[in-house]
Amino acid sequence: MRGRGRWIKGLSRPGHSAKPLAMAAKRFSPSAAWDDVRARLVANRQLLIALGGAFFLLPCLIFFFFSAPLERLAALGPEPAPQEVSAIGQQLLPWMLFLVVAFWAGQLAILGGVMLGEGRAAKQAIATALSRFGYLGLVNILVAAALLLLDTVLGLAGFWGVLVAFAVQIYIQVRLTVVAPVLVAEQARWPISVVRRSWEITSGNFFRMFAFYLLVVVLTTLLIFVALLIVGVLLVLTGLGGEGGGSPNPILMTVLALGLTTLMVLSVLMSLAIYRQLAEGRTATLPHAHR
Repeated sequence: MRGRGRWIKGLSRPGHSAKPLAMAAKRFSPSAAWDDVRARLVANRQLLIALGGAFFLLPCLIFFFFSAPLERLAALGPEPAPQEVSAIGQQLLPWMLFLVVAFWAGQLAILGGVMLGEGRAAKQAIATALSRFGYLGLVNILVAAALLLLDTVLGLAGFWGVLVAFAVQIYIQVRLTVVAPVLVAEQARWPISVVRRSWEITSGNFFRMFAFYLLVVVLTTLLIFVALLIVGVLLVLTGLGGEGGGSPNPILMTVLALGLTTLMVLSVLMSLAIYRQLAEGRTATLPHAHR
């Protein structure tokens, strides 16, 4: 009995390795996460302005001002030919890839800089985080391929199949929201281990995380729309709005690029807030500045 008591207390038999007990899913707090986002915006504003400008704002401006397909799309009439729209869409694909790659890199750079320190430490941390780019790209490509296959199969069922595929896409994307923080903070690298870790961290919190993202994205989008509306009215009143048609107004495009940059920076900080809140105490340790 004495030996058995020692086995119960130690949670392992002699000669067998002890396994940690499964921890109950932590409950995600959107309000605490938003407080974390605001605190990081204030504490890292110079870093976020620099990285957001380099990886988000500049690519958006390049796309808006130098994308010939975008100009042709803006110049289309009210009833464009389907072939013309399809041709422009194909020409836009390389530009979309350019923006996606820039976002992936910016996501890693911001996470590295914010999570691992400032000053000289931040430069090293950003370089370390960017070294994970290949792994992040591999995870995202494989997930996108799986979702595309799912959409194709469920799309055969008609309207309801498309609806189910859309709901499943949202569910998977929300559950994988901490993939980039996991890559930056932990030892997981390959797609299966990274996806499994993100799934473990976000377990039991889908609806709260979804509501968090939905609220912030909707409010930010409304603010962008209001800003565009105000600037558009001012342009018309001052005679700088142009006569319509042709190329988009450069001032409006700049305001839109600033709004999209803000939304992208917020999305990165939101994923970090979720990770820090839910990952703490779940086997893997949070990063420190000396890593």
